[in-house]
Amino acid sequence: MKIMNEIEAEFDCRVVSIEVSDGQPVEFSTNLIKVEKL
Repeated sequence: MKIMNEIEAEFDCRVVSIEVSDGQPVEFSTNLIKVEKL
């Protein structure tokens, strides 16, 4: 089952890297992306 969720940041930022592959199953607390504060 594929579920898409919007992720909101508490500050202005940019995505530095995506830590998971498309379609890869993830568990609770898995790091999905790395961001850098602007």
